[in-house]
Amino acid sequence: MENVEWTNYFIDIEGDKKPKPELNTRVKMLWDEDYFYVAADLEKPHIWANLKQRNTVIFYDNDFEAFIDPQGDNHRYYEYEMNALNTIWDLLLAKPNRDGATAINA
Repeated sequence: MENVEWTNYFIDIEGDKKPKPELNTRVKMLWDEDYFYVAADLEKPHIWANLKQRNTVIFYDNDFEAFIDPQGDNHRYYEYEMNALNTIWDLLLAKPNRDGATAINA
């Protein structure tokens, strides 16, 4: 991953409608025939986690989330979430959360 460039620093999903985040986050991504690799650089001075059970609702802790949308249409997309204790939640959403989606776990 050393030769892969970092993304620009993240902004809010609503763009200029929201203020610039106080802390910077950026990622690198790389894939091959078998795996998808993500490296994250997060400026967060105090990361904490309590949840230890796989496929629990990880975003109640500090977490990092990757969204994978193969069709690019905000439907049938995957979320991979991880907290500081390496607890993982992997799920599929048939449609966006805001449209009343229910998570399909594991």
